[in-house]
Amino acid sequence: MNALPLDFYDDVIHRISIADIGRLKRISGYWSSTAGTHFNRRREVRVSLKSNKKGTKVGVKLDSWQSDGPFEIDVKYDRIKSVDLSEYPSDETEEVTLEHLRTKTLPMIRSIASDCKLVFVDAFQPHKQCDIILDGLKECHGLSSIWAYSCRNKGQELIRRQIEFGNLKALCLMENIWPIDFQGLIKVFVKSPKFRILHTNLTLDFDIVTCVFDRFFTGELTVFELRGSPSFPFDDLRSLYPEFAFKPRYWTSECKTVFWSVPSTKKKVQATVFNGKLEAVGLLA
Repeated sequence: MNALPLDFYDDVIHRISIADIGRLKRISGYWSSTAGTHFNRRREVRVSLKSNKKGTKVGVKLDSWQSDGPFEIDVKYDRIKSVDLSEYPSDETEEVTLEHLRTKTLPMIRSIASDCKLVFVDAFQPHKQCDIILDGLKECHGLSSIWAYSCRNKGQELIRRQIEFGNLKALCLMENIWPIDFQGLIKVFVKSPKFRILHTNLTLDFDIVTCVFDRFFTGELTVFELRGSPSFPFDDLRSLYPEFAFKPRYWTSECKTVFWSVPSTKKKVQATVFNGKLEAVGLLA
């Protein structure tokens, strides 16, 4: 393996998590030395983007718990773990032109986003600037989590595209009237290999919940979290894996809960409906 070109080691380590880099440090040879360099120099970066009041520029703020004060991105070692379009600019924000945003900032984000969370409230942004940002991130393969509030056309296009990619682990769709096709999209999402979390103001029908429970109890999922408005009576949930289900002692009309427990595999699920909202969580205890 040490006969491989040095660029190969850099390219592989460039793409993996800091935890995996730490494991590679324990392997002898070039893997260890290259991983050590990346481990020591990698920073996990949060990017905040916000248009100025005139709508002519966009503020770009970089944060990392590994750096104090302003810093420059190092595309070889840094990884963007969060992009936030919901905050207001601060004194530490650097303003860039829309052309710079389109041709420099967004391509940089796409190139080094890794297991990245995108948060946006596009009601906080002028349409043009927000559309440029969301359009520029639509083809980003490094997004694993999207939290969308008050979402217009470009945001909806991005969500559709990201669900097609199949890389999303978590999806939050709130405070919006979503297009009709989104009801079908969340069904596609909960069947995707990386699905873990869905929070939504869309309706959770029995097929969606059944799909998630089936994947959990058959071992496809080790954890999951569902939040939304069920379209079915809560008592129907007890028909899912009834051999593992039990009702707690206290039960009210406002708050209903069912537990599932599989002692042999340590799988546990809790499902609760409170004020018409369902929350179901599955984990290995």
